[in-house]
Amino acid sequence: RGNVNPIGPRSCYDEAKRCGESYVIAYKMQHGLDTRIARIFNTYGPRMRAEGVYGRVIPRFIEQALSTNPITIFGDGSQTRIFCYVTDQVEGLVKLAFSFHKTLSFYEKEPVLRKSDNSFGKAFLSKKRFVLKEKSKIGNKESDKEGGVEVGGEVVNIGSDKEMTILELAKLIKELTDSSSKIEFHPLPKDDPLRRKPDITKARRLLQWAQQWS
Repeated sequence: RGNVNPIGPRSCYDEAKRCGESYVIAYKMQHGLDTRIARIFNTYGPRMRAEGVYGRVIPRFIEQALSTNPITIFGDGSQTRIFCYVTDQVEGLVKLAFSFHKTLSFYEKEPVLRKSDNSFGKAFLSKKRFVLKEKSKIGNKESDKEGGVEVGGEVVNIGSDKEMTILELAKLIKELTDSSSKIEFHPLPKDDPLRRKPDITKARRLLQWAQQWS
């Protein structure tokens, strides 16, 4: 939930991800490639960087709080984010990768190998796709084993569904670190999303996955 600006200053980032998804889906439809697409939302955990281009808000706030520097918030802090602990995130990705799937969801019959198909492609189609269908047991109920669950080609959001404002996050980190840091507010960068909350209904239904860590 939330809006993404398709023509804003950061839209190339969002559209590049969508482009990648389109390529994956095209290969699924054209060649029967067994695919899964995971949309990852705001992961946090040990060894995250607080500085640089890829610095993230949780380690940045922690570093500022521990050093008693001002905790800097862009905007008034009312914008919301969700945060998913890395253990939960990895579990979701593993369940998605090895779930049962209908390998022929885009076909009425098995795809035919053409003369142009290389040996790797033949080996992949004959050995990999169908073996995974039989052996994969992660993430789905045993009763689903007979027909598989429609996971191949799916786009699944993996993240928390518990929203938190950035101001609430800053106050929580300040409290947990017993910091005397002040909270400072700076202008909100243009095109910064005011809300980011994934719908994880599909992850619950297909993978029996949900966030365990708060």
